[in-house]
Amino acid sequence: MANLDRKSMIVTALRKEVLPKFVERGFEKHDWWELVSADRAFLSNAPFGQLRRPSESGTQLVEILIEKWGDGFGISAGTVDPAGIVGPEGRIPADQVLSTWLDEWVSAYAWPRYFVPFRPDRFWRRVRTQEDVDRYVAGCAGVVDEIVAFLDHGIVGRRLRHSVIDRGYGPVRVAEAR
Repeated sequence: MANLDRKSMIVTALRKEVLPKFVERGFEKHDWWELVSADRAFLSNAPFGQLRRPSESGTQLVEILIEKWGDGFGISAGTVDPAGIVGPEGRIPADQVLSTWLDEWVSAYAWPRYFVPFRPDRFWRRVRTQEDVDRYVAGCAGVVDEIVAFLDHGIVGRRLRHSVIDRGYGPVRVAEAR
């Protein structure tokens, strides 16, 4: 089976099973061309754009990423400050930030310790059908609750890998008037 067929199956299953769960929880879909300049390869690996939801501490971001070669997927999420972040080339507005650019974010994996993505590869001995992939992705959809629990309360679930990196730039600070 061609990679394109396997990838289209996983995209269809994610669109049917996972995306609606995020929308039910108040996330809105934003296309990539509204956010950042991206090449064709990036767009094919992130077909759903970015999901955003306002919160008290900023904007909550979620990105669903598909493996380049194959049919695995992972989900990254974090909260960006309303002022944005500072990168090596200066200030990046909050509406142009990806979750993995943040100093703190989570990534959802089937096996977080080993960075193994969700992948319906248990059907490798027979011809895989769309129903097989839908059933697998529906079983993984519970990770949406874990991601929302992290974004809302800081609780790291069993399928999440919590990353904290001090990039040395720090958040954007507004100078106080003296």
